Amino acid sequence: MLSDRLETVKAKFKSDSVFEHPLKNRGMTIDQYKQELKVDMFMDQLIKNEIEPKIKIDEKDTRAYYEKNKSKFQSSEKVRASIILLKFEPSKGKAGEQAVIKKFESILNQIKNGQTLLLWLSGIPKIAWRQREETWDILPASRCLPAFSTRAFKMKIGEVSNIFQNRTRFPRA
Repeated sequence: MLSDRLETVKAKFKSDSVFEHPLKNRGMTIDQYKQELKVDMFMDQLIKNEIEPKIKIDEKDTRAYYEKNKSKFQSSEKVRASIILLKFEPSKGKAGEQAVIKKFESILNQIKNGQTLLLWLSGIPKIAWRQREETWDILPASRCLPAFSTRAFKMKIGEVSNIFQNRTRFPRA
């Protein structure tokens, strides 16, 4: 069962090396990852057997609650998006701009080769990750940079944008 779950996870990656890369970034071996999977499987089973059977929500009650609270379920168009921002130092001129673009091209290449953005971020130290947490959100267009929102609201799920510049930063949605 554990080996089946591991194979299911691995199948989401283009190759074993692409799968192993984020593990190495986290300082984790495959055996340690298997232990993590065991815990996940145990929790899934516990929820399925002990919690789900006790949840009983009548359709009539659900509909009545919705009708009474309709305004709470309506909102403007939103998008769940992540964005990587790399700062460009204007004092470094064209060379600094090219260095930032080269870094983005490397990130974009990793993602196009099967590495997810979340797994890429797992290689970043936790302090830097916390500084980026605000980028993982469900955003209305009004809270987005115009250069970002014009792209993000036109993209399909899972799509990755090209690199674009916003003032002295180069975001990629």
